[in-house]
Amino acid sequence: MFYYAPGKLALGLDKDGCPEISFLQMRYMGTSVTGDKGEFRTRSILSFGVEMAGITAKDLASVRTRLRGEGVRISFLNPLPIRRVEAVLNYTPLIESETPAPPKTDGENDALPIGSAASESVEGAKPGAGYWSERVFTIAPDDATSQALWDAFNTGKVMLSLSYAFYSDGVPPEEEKPKVEGNVQIPDEPDQSVETEEKKQDPRLVLADTIAVTVDASKYPDRFKQIDINEGVPANYAALSVYCYDFNNSLRPDLHMKVVEIQATSVTGKPLAKEVVFSKSSPDVYSATVRFQFAVSLKHPYRYRIREITTAGEEKVKPWQDGKPWAQMLDVTTPPEEQPQTHEDIDTEDEGDKP
Repeated sequence: MFYYAPGKLALGLDKDGCPEISFLQMRYMGTSVTGDKGEFRTRSILSFGVEMAGITAKDLASVRTRLRGEGVRISFLNPLPIRRVEAVLNYTPLIESETPAPPKTDGENDALPIGSAASESVEGAKPGAGYWSERVFTIAPDDATSQALWDAFNTGKVMLSLSYAFYSDGVPPEEEKPKVEGNVQIPDEPDQSVETEEKKQDPRLVLADTIAVTVDASKYPDRFKQIDINEGVPANYAALSVYCYDFNNSLRPDLHMKVVEIQATSVTGKPLAKEVVFSKSSPDVYSATVRFQFAVSLKHPYRYRIREITTAGEEKVKPWQDGKPWAQMLDVTTPPEEQPQTHEDIDTEDEGDKP
């Protein structure tokens, strides 16, 4: 059995050859009535898509031919299972990061590095095994950073780049051991069963690279929108960020899929529904930006409920809950008290007091 590695990433293009990028900047400049005229505030969402270089049938045929030419018998040629994708947006937030940090695990004291991006699946794509072809990365920059990014896109400067790394489960190739010649003795090696088991569990680096995220805003004005809001918020300002670290941090090994149902109220008063899916088969996707097809009334709060499908095929539907304000993110990660216990607690209390 042989595996082939994933292709490199590049900034995505739509069917017309335009870059897959969207920068929505909501600006509030203050009013004399409220006494804060000239005060600059923003609520911005910057999203861009990336595409993986595809592995064509011709490429695979070439690989098979070369291996056969070397006398190798091929039974299977499969894509290498990717365990985790780490992505960091290389930029410096001028105030603070809006992206929430994942929950800390044992031995971790540091939060998510500043500039980290939220990896999202393409809308409509179903979770599955093998390689994904597209991903969307989203950030919600602070006021000053939003303006700096806006100026960079409009002046042709590069302020943003994406560094990524693919990790896969597996044991790395062992170094070639020396052969025994004559009376040369190779000392007995210590038992490495535990180390080997750890190597099997730890994801290994497969591919790492960096791409520049730069677009000439003057050529694609429809991808860069500024909306000034002083007296109110437009109804279509609905871009809810949803986060779930259950699969990314392996917090729920019993869980196969988590579906978040979100309901909002349209400007006509009718309900609108949207679903967000997080899956064990796509652990790198821990975020989604919910955008409704029609304008949403932000005077009415949204509500949501969670459906969990376990690896055993059982479905658990939780009750509907009232959502947070639209400007805040929604974190549906399983709380620590509801996470399954992976280690049994050993009661050693009073053990030393026994006669």
